[in-house]
Amino acid sequence: MLNLDFPETVTEETTLPAMDQYGVSGGVAVSGKLTGAIYLNFSHNLAKGVANRILGDDPGRSNEEIDDVVAEITNMVTGSFKSKLTNSGIPCTLGVPTVTRGLKIDVAALQPGLTLSDSFIVPELNETLNFCILVH
Repeated sequence: MLNLDFPETVTEETTLPAMDQYGVSGGVAVSGKLTGAIYLNFSHNLAKGVANRILGDDPGRSNEEIDDVVAEITNMVTGSFKSKLTNSGIPCTLGVPTVTRGLKIDVAALQPGLTLSDSFIVPELNETLNFCILVH
């Protein structure tokens, strides 16, 4: 679903700074051989646009419906990621997706580890989807 390249060896120098998010963020905790969290961050306009594409156009779309769509997309992406990890010999389990809204959401690992992030442009909506993996 998402093609991400991971460094072959992880050192302290591999760690990247935390990611600031805004709008609507879906997150899923990962535990097992790999521990951390995976986040997808949408601007409110992107989240609403995606919800309208999936559920049908509705100018009065509620935040609850938008959050449900963000949670489901986050669940789909992290499920695909988990399958790839498991197939690579890194078994793990996923938590229940959570959705957070805000003007500035700081995402950082509580323990030293690795932070991978990337952004994907959605040209039809002229918006950016941010993706972040935190592992420790």
